[in-house]
Amino acid sequence: MHATNSYPLLKYMIITYLIIMALASCSNPDLSDPKIPFPAPTELTTEKVSVTSIKLLWKDNSKGEDGFVIERWVTGAATPVKATVGENVTEWTDNGLQKETYQYKVYAFCKQRVSDTISIYYQHIPVSMPANFKVVANQTAVDLSWDAVTGDIDGYKMERKSGNGTYQLWKTIASDATSLTDNTPESGVNTYKLYAYSANVTSVGVERSITILKMPVISIADIMVSYFKLSSYFTLTSDGGEDCNIGICWSKNQHPTIADSKSVWHQKSKTGESYFGNATNLDAGATYYIRAYATNSQGTSYSSEIQGKLDAQPAPLALVWNPMATQNAALPTEIKMYTTNTTLNNRAFQAWYAIADVSTGNIELKATLSTTARKPSQFIAAATDETTYVMTNAGYFGYSGNNVSSYSLVVDRGSKKADNISALTRGSYSYPTTRGAFGVTTSQTPMLKWTSGDFGYEIPSPNVEGETPQPTPNLTFPTTAERWNPYSAVGGGPILMRNGKIAFDFTTTLSGKYMTNYELLQSDIFSTSARPPRTLIGNTADNKIVLFVCDGRQAHSDGATLLELVQIMKSIGCVNVLNLDGGGSSAIIANGQLLNKPSDGPERAVAAVVSFVKKK
Repeated sequence: MHATNSYPLLKYMIITYLIIMALASCSNPDLSDPKIPFPAPTELTTEKVSVTSIKLLWKDNSKGEDGFVIERWVTGAATPVKATVGENVTEWTDNGLQKETYQYKVYAFCKQRVSDTISIYYQHIPVSMPANFKVVANQTAVDLSWDAVTGDIDGYKMERKSGNGTYQLWKTIASDATSLTDNTPESGVNTYKLYAYSANVTSVGVERSITILKMPVISIADIMVSYFKLSSYFTLTSDGGEDCNIGICWSKNQHPTIADSKSVWHQKSKTGESYFGNATNLDAGATYYIRAYATNSQGTSYSSEIQGKLDAQPAPLALVWNPMATQNAALPTEIKMYTTNTTLNNRAFQAWYAIADVSTGNIELKATLSTTARKPSQFIAAATDETTYVMTNAGYFGYSGNNVSSYSLVVDRGSKKADNISALTRGSYSYPTTRGAFGVTTSQTPMLKWTSGDFGYEIPSPNVEGETPQPTPNLTFPTTAERWNPYSAVGGGPILMRNGKIAFDFTTTLSGKYMTNYELLQSDIFSTSARPPRTLIGNTADNKIVLFVCDGRQAHSDGATLLELVQIMKSIGCVNVLNLDGGGSSAIIANGQLLNKPSDGPERAVAAVVSFVKKK
C-alpha cells in the first residue's frame, strides 16, 4: 500500500476558495474608498400612517452601503433626531409627531463615508381617522355611517369605486355629519373610502366594501331563421352583481319562461358578455316566441320578445335512379342496387346506392375493423367465412406509424372494436365531443345516435368552434344518456337527417363559424360548397337500410354538397342519414365488383368497412 500525498489538493482547494471570495467581494464596490462614486438615495416621499405617524420611503441607488441615516429636524432645534436602518432598507416610520413642520434628511453610509443627502419638508397637522365606519345595504341603496372625529376639522371626503375600478371623489361632507346614503350603488362590489380633512391635510382613509345584488338585465337581438332552427344573439347588460346562468327560452305561446323549452349557455356569464342560442326541435309552420333570460340569486329576468317560424325544409331532389339489373340478378331479393348519372343542379353527377330489407332474417349489417389498412376488396377477400353482398368504406381514420387507427365507432356483432373520437383540438381549445353513429339491434332494427363512449344521446353536445368548449358528455349532458349497445354499428359525422328532419344548417356565428357544426368537422367536409366524394348510411321509414356512394372532384361527377345529399336521401325515402368518411376513401363494391371511380384512382386502403352480408 502507498500513502497518498493530499497536500497539493488541499492547497489547490484553498486557492480556489480565496479566488471565489475575492470575486464575490468585487460584486459590490467598496464605498468607503473616496475614489469610488457613492450614489445618494432619491425619490424621498412621505405617507401618512396615523394621527401621530408617517412613513418615509426612498429609492436605494447604491450597492454595498452599510445602511441609511434618517434625520428629523424641527425649526429652532440645534440638533436633529437621528435613526439608522440597515442596508437595502427603503422605508422608515416616524412616530409621536405633533402639529409641526418637519424636515427629513436621508443619506447612505459605508464605514466612515456618507453619500449626499436628500431632504423633504412635511407639515404635520394631526387629523384623526374616522372610527366605526359602517356600510349597510338597504334594499337597492347603501347606508354609510361613522363616529364624529374629535378635534378641529373642515369635514369629510368620501371616495367610491365599483368592482376593480379606481377611486373617484364622490362626496364632500360637512364636519357635523356622521351618515350618508348612496342611492345609486352599482351592482356587484362597491367600495367606499372615508377620511377627515383639515385644509390640505387628510386623515388616513378607512375603507369598507359591500356587494349589492340586483336582478340581472338581458337583451336579445333580431331572430335568425333557417329550416332547422331559430337563433338569436343576446347580451347580458347587467349581471346584477354576480355571474348568471343565461340562454333563450321559447314556446308557441307568448311570454315564454324557463319552464318552457330552453337552451342554456354552458358557462356562467358576466356583464357585457354576448352569446347565442338555438331553438331546435320545432314544428314546421308554427310560430314560436323567444326571449333571452338571465338568472342569479335574486331571480330570473327576461328580455323583450322576438318571434319567427322555420323556413320550409328543402325539397327532395328526385333524380332518375336506374336499377342495376346485372347486379340485382346476382344479389338476394332483399337487396337492390340503383345508379344515376343525372345532372345535379346543372353539374355532372354519378352515384350508387344499395337498399336492403334486413327484416327477413337472411341479411344483416356488418361492420369490420382492421389494424392494418386494407382496400375494401381486400376486406372481402380476407372474410373467407362471410358471404358479402355489398360493401362501402366506413368511418374516419388516421395512421400511427405503420398502424391504422379508426377515429370512428366500429361494433362488429356485439363486440366494440373502436370508439368515436372523444375530443378534438380546434385552435386553442380541446373540445369533448359527441359524434354520430348508425347501428342495428340484434334483430337488425336501425338506430341513429350521437355517442360518446358507451353513451348514446338524442341530441349532440352543441360545441361551436371558437367558443368555450361544452362539458364532457356524461349521464345527464347533453341530455339524459342511455347505455347504447348496438349489435353492429359504424360512426362518422355529421348526422345529416334524423327522424325525417334535416339536422344541420349553415348559419354562422359573428366570427364566421358554423353554429351547427357540432361534430367540429373540417371545412372540406362541413361547408356550403364542399363537394368531395361521399359515403352515407341511412334507413327508410320502414327500416330498410341504405348504403350510398357518390363520386366527386372528377369530370364525370362533380359531387354533392351536404344539403344536396340530404335532399337526395330524402327522395330515396330515408328518414335517418349519417355521413361517413369520403374523399378518396369513398368506394362501393357489389358482388365483388367496384362500381364507382375512387378519386385517388385505385381503391384507398381504409381502417373499417360496412357491408350487407348473409346473416349467420
